[in-house]
Parts: sequence; structure tokens; C-alpha cells
Amino acid sequence: MPLNADINQVLMLLGLRTLELEQLRAQCETVAAEFNALREENQALRTRLEVHEPPNRELQAALREVK
Repeated sequence: MPLNADINQVLMLLGLRTLELEQLRAQCETVAAEFNALREENQALRTRLEVHEPPNRELQAALREVK
């Protein structure tokens, strides 16, 4: 059974899909970097909370949960 496909269209679609995958990869890297930054910020805030006696309400309000 012969395959009737225009090779130029096939290459164009492949290029579009490749571009979409690259954009998704970049978005994943951005989300991962933001997640890691929030995790580090939370760890620093937790450390500061442990040092303060009594607990600092302002720091507790700034602490965000990262899941």
C-alpha cells in the first residue's frame, strides 16, 4: 500500500512538534528552578523560625508550603 505524503509537509510538522517539545522542556526547567528557589527560601525561613524565641509571626506568614 503506497504512502501518499508530501515530504515537505511531513518535515514541517516534525519541525513544529520538535519546537513544541523544546518549549515544554524549557517550561519544565523554569518550573523546576522556581520550585527549588521556593524550597530554599522555605528552608531559610524555617531555620530563622527555629532561632527566634518566641516565634516570629511575620516569618510564619511568609513561609509557604511547597509540595
